[in-house]
Amino acid sequence: MLSAAAVSQVRRAVRTALRAETGEPPLWRWSGQVPAQDFVAAVLRHRVAGLVAGAEALEVPPEVHEQLASAARLDRMDAMAHLRAVAEVAGVLDGIDHLVVKGAPLAVQTTGDPTARGAADVDVLVDTADLPVALGRLAARDLGVRREHAVDRDSWMWRYQRWAAHEVTLDGPLGSVDLHWRLDPTHDGLPGFAELWSRRTKVDVGPVTVATLGVADAFAHALRHAAQDDWGSLRSLVDVHRLARDPAAWRGPKGLARLDRTSLTVVDATVGLPDGTPAFRRTSSGLARAVSAQRRPVRFTRFPGDAAMRAAGYTLAASRSPRDVALTVARIALPPLRVTHLTDRGPVSAIARALLARSRRSPGWDEHR
Repeated sequence: MLSAAAVSQVRRAVRTALRAETGEPPLWRWSGQVPAQDFVAAVLRHRVAGLVAGAEALEVPPEVHEQLASAARLDRMDAMAHLRAVAEVAGVLDGIDHLVVKGAPLAVQTTGDPTARGAADVDVLVDTADLPVALGRLAARDLGVRREHAVDRDSWMWRYQRWAAHEVTLDGPLGSVDLHWRLDPTHDGLPGFAELWSRRTKVDVGPVTVATLGVADAFAHALRHAAQDDWGSLRSLVDVHRLARDPAAWRGPKGLARLDRTSLTVVDATVGLPDGTPAFRRTSSGLARAVSAQRRPVRFTRFPGDAAMRAAGYTLAASRSPRDVALTVARIALPPLRVTHLTDRGPVSAIARALLARSRRSPGWDEHR
């Protein structure tokens, strides 16, 4: 676990660095509030080295600045490889309607610099109908579906996976590609592909121009993405802050749901929201969880079944539609990434075998296949 004091100081540093981007006076300066190594560790865990190192107003000492600047340089070098991967994937999927999300396109939307968010997997969203073709194109470039995502496409589990999951991960020479057919684990929490495609925008990412989410949809996605890990990533909160500066971000087709307002409340309490943010009804229900999550390692399991319970909690918080309530129950009973090995052609035998396997495993079977 990170030091609570160190994470608290990093939150203050990030808040000041974000204010500095718009010319506002500093609220925090380095004065040795915590040991330097604890501060650096917290900055690196939250992937905000570039932001903190670039803010002269923080007055961090040279030895701290050099460590952060070195990490930021490595992040940008890795980001250049990410740009090449985005260009390659965009070429592979040419002719298929697709949106490149998060990663470099989000960096362009929030900072104007495609390398500003560092390295990332390539995240691509396609329509469900185009999923088989997209998978085939990527497979032809030696991108293989990761073992826990691999499923016999003639089986009932393939149909189940498309309903119960929202992405598959492929690995290969281009790195890792997360191929999504829904933007979010829920069915109804965020818009579907056709609606998102109708509001798409284009951004220049290195040598190519790619389609990505419109600003309002990117903002809605950032609010939900931050909530998925209990607001445990300051980099995700920084994304929300930067997107919130654009008045267009607040012009989405739907109003703010409770989970969105919780995300905004957490952002404001930790790294701050921009001046001029529209008024919204605050809800502090997530703040204690956020403060705790921000101290944890990136991958952290508190007890067997923890990940499944957190995922279920997110789904219900993000959408209470009948379809998503059913989805939550189904995922707990049959975690989609833990039944992909079944090859049954019909649902009866597939479900029976999956439930039998479920009964023989621990409550954390979704995490320990």
